[in-house]
Amino acid sequence: MTFVGKILVIVLLVFSILFLALSTVVFSTTADWRAKAQEQKDLVTKRTTELNDAKQAVDNQTKNLADAQAQHKAQVAQLETQKADLTTQNTTLQKDIADARTKLEVALKNMQTAQQEAEVRAKESTQLRDLLAAVQKQANEFKERQRELKDEIYELKRYTEDATRKNDDLRKRVASLVQLLRNNNIEPGTATTSAPGREAPPASLRGTVTSVNADNTIAEINLGSDEGLLVGHRLKIYHTEPRPEYLGEMEILNVESDRSAGRITSHILGKKVKEGDRVAPQVQPRG
Repeated sequence: MTFVGKILVIVLLVFSILFLALSTVVFSTTADWRAKAQEQKDLVTKRTTELNDAKQAVDNQTKNLADAQAQHKAQVAQLETQKADLTTQNTTLQKDIADARTKLEVALKNMQTAQQEAEVRAKESTQLRDLLAAVQKQANEFKERQRELKDEIYELKRYTEDATRKNDDLRKRVASLVQLLRNNNIEPGTATTSAPGREAPPASLRGTVTSVNADNTIAEINLGSDEGLLVGHRLKIYHTEPRPEYLGEMEILNVESDRSAGRITSHILGKKVKEGDRVAPQVQPRG
């Protein structure tokens, strides 16, 4: 029973008492008032008893209400505690969600960075493969060039050995020519042409140096008496490759049918006569 119900019960009880009193007054005017008074007294006693019972019921209900309110308050306090716990758990969960979101964003960034790095590594790997292929190709070219150089070195060794042999042969010939000149009372370097009236070599002569001694003082050419060359003739020495250049002059000391030997009497400072250089009475850069 609610508090309003309890008030209504009390009001009804008061009205009942008033009605009883009024009824007593009315009854006392029309009947035996003593009997009626006793009856009304009994009724009042009954009503008082009922009122006391009602009061007791109200007290009980009030107590029950207090107990209910206390229980409600305890339940509210418990719910508040649960609410606080749930709020704390919610805050923790929100923080955990925020941390998880942050970690997820970091993981995504790391994944993107790793993907970019992987792409860069892939490009670098491709470049390295291309570079390795180029280096391998270059290494193969170097090996091929090394083989070619070994062949050239071998050819140069053969050429050097042949040149050394020719140089030794030329030294021997020069020595024999010098001895021959001295036996004929002619000092080397003062020989005259053996053909009077032909002091100059034929202007059409063109030849090539076939060998030179180590001192760069004696040279052998591929011209001889068959071309009209005589002892004492002087020839100019030059080359045309890589560019036309005058090197010096030589004097013929010994003449055979197809070759001759002579002394290099002058040369440009710092220039040396080499096998393959050209000879002629006059410099012919394009000859």
